[in-house]
Amino acid sequence: NVWGFFEEEYAAGSTTRLLSYKFSGSGDSWGAGGTIVTSGGNAEGARLVDVTEFSNDGVSTLYALITAISSGGDSGPGEWSLYASTDGASWSVATNIPGAGANDKINEARMNNSGGVKDDLGKIISDGTNLLAAVWESATTIKVWTSTDPDDTAFTAVDTLPSTNGPKALVMWRDIRNITLNAPYLITSDNVYLINVSGTSLIPILPVGMLPGSPDTGRGAAVASDGNLYIPHPQGDILQL
Repeated sequence: NVWGFFEEEYAAGSTTRLLSYKFSGSGDSWGAGGTIVTSGGNAEGARLVDVTEFSNDGVSTLYALITAISSGGDSGPGEWSLYASTDGASWSVATNIPGAGANDKINEARMNNSGGVKDDLGKIISDGTNLLAAVWESATTIKVWTSTDPDDTAFTAVDTLPSTNGPKALVMWRDIRNITLNAPYLITSDNVYLINVSGTSLIPILPVGMLPGSPDTGRGAAVASDGNLYIPHPQGDILQL
């Protein structure tokens, strides 16, 4: 089966629904999904920025990272939300979210930036033990959070770093400290960072200036079947690591 996640009616004055659909391997159509959240009709609606699968307590669960608008529509900053589902159809709010308090909110203006395509608002990934989230908390800061079980364990901050372009990708790739293991990495427009969960730090692995730092650098970075990490450059070049 293939799961797809969609934003519907994303326009000023419309209610944005965030939906999940399944394309069944035994059929020829989309269906068997559900509504993740309905924004309530705020002008900006809500944005579904990333989805990942994470097995906690022996149960495989889909987690959707969402930006939600605080009450008052345009008057206040958006807050992060995390929704969970074990079947892709029924969704509920996770007990804990990556971020808490006034300093852990997204700048609302970023939600509509460049038609919503280049927001780079946040990314989530599982390393098998932890659910990690890298979120663009303001126009100048990325913060990485981690939780071993969002339903029972609060997210803790790993580290923050300055960025005017947001997180471009979160990937699992070979650990430079022990290449027989994998580790989570954060890709930004300026560098690639090893996420040291136990040591609560972000370790840059590239020389300064190797990535140009332009807004489109790094978006869509991924680990290919050959085991290498590929990082797009805005001029069309691709850096292979």
